[in-house]
Amino acid sequence: MDVDSCKTTIENNFDDEMKDSEIQGVVVYANKLRHYAFIKRLDKQDEPDVFAREVSIKTEKMNPRFMISDKCSFTLKKTDRGYEAFNINIEKRSVQNIRKNKTMKINKNKENKLTSKDALFRSTILALFRETANSNKFEH
Repeated sequence: MDVDSCKTTIENNFDDEMKDSEIQGVVVYANKLRHYAFIKRLDKQDEPDVFAREVSIKTEKMNPRFMISDKCSFTLKKTDRGYEAFNINIEKRSVQNIRKNKTMKINKNKENKLTSKDALFRSTILALFRETANSNKFEH
């Protein structure tokens, strides 16, 4: 077997593994704990969703995590378990999923301010406590 025939065999096997390249899709499910997602293909709606791992994201300018409704392009590769997305580029991040402020700001005026319901509850409890304390039921 010569070198040219080996190269041809390797190229054919590589082409069999690489089904499509630069496919457009949208993330429809993301598991943040296990770092994977499913991507819906935009070109073939009847095809099943494609499995993708966060490790395969190659975009550096954005957060390398999947978020639902992210638009991306990827290369489809056949694996033992089916098709998987590789070389994923997140092209457009969904604006709805970006949290601009991750920490909760505490409004100091709201902390000390009692609502009318809170004031009514406290006054009722205090009145019941006073009534119970002044009654003769607990005297020995």
